[in-house]
Amino acid sequence: MPFKGIVVDDEALVRNGIIAKINNYCMDVIITGEAKNGFDALNLIHKMEIDFVITDIKMPIMDGIELIKQVREQNPLIEFIIISGYAEFEFAKKAIFLGVSDYILKPIENEVLREALDRIIKNIDNKSKQNKVMETYVLSSQNQFLNFEHALNYILFRSGTDNMNIREFKELEEFKQKFFTMAVVHIETSKID
Repeated sequence: MPFKGIVVDDEALVRNGIIAKINNYCMDVIITGEAKNGFDALNLIHKMEIDFVITDIKMPIMDGIELIKQVREQNPLIEFIIISGYAEFEFAKKAIFLGVSDYILKPIENEVLREALDRIIKNIDNKSKQNKVMETYVLSSQNQFLNFEHALNYILFRSGTDNMNIREFKELEEFKQKFFTMAVVHIETSKID
């Protein structure tokens, strides 16, 4: 499945040039949209499922830095490449703070763009792997808790007066150490005539 991205720049010639370069790379990357400013890009991002954004910094209505801030609040997994005609330290500093993958100066060299896209693909793959590991951990934890809940309900609400067997007690001891402190109290009742 290809990685999907959009290109954001107020100059149509720059957008078209970037898209043409990416299309010529034969990478597993496709550009699914383009926008002339951050505001239009934000609307596009809300409508589409994308993996990365290539954006200019200086644009009318909403600049690239503000676009990145707003997207990061809603979807921190989207990767960014900033393109700029300015080699200003302040822009680079803000980009680093926002976790941007790359900061490329115009005019954009083919090899520099290709390397930036390679890094983005690796970043997206790593994030995807980390998410799968986290999902597996959460499911495992949920299953352990459900097993504990089942064992506890069986012990507390089963019929009959037989005592807890050793295996059940060991299961409860194992769960007790993972989740919380627990006490199991057996109360014997006697019939009064």
